[in-house]
Amino acid sequence: MPEGWKTITIREEVFDRISKKHSESKTSLKISPWVSDYLAMNLEKDDLVHRYAPFLEVIGEPSNVLYIKDHKKGKIIEVRMNKTGELKSTDENPIYLQFAWALPELAKLKQKI
Repeated sequence: MPEGWKTITIREEVFDRISKKHSESKTSLKISPWVSDYLAMNLEKDDLVHRYAPFLEVIGEPSNVLYIKDHKKGKIIEVRMNKTGELKSTDENPIYLQFAWALPELAKLKQKI
């Protein structure tokens, strides 16, 4: 193993998905550095979301709704997705919609409608 690298073990179905995504990316990188870059990018995105709104947390995603807990205001906001993919919030503050757009849970909502 080259210096600066570690080995991890992942489930086969996860490897199959990431391998397919790697193939579809048409990159010249081999899979290990590509996965490392992919993970780093997603960790950065996750860190950004938490730095931008550390007081917000997704607490549920049934049907076509994301429930977002605002720890600063002490309330729960509903963000709904309609059949055209438009988001609506029970609160007028745009931070909830911006937060929702940055979440992987939003992709799950799209699949449910």
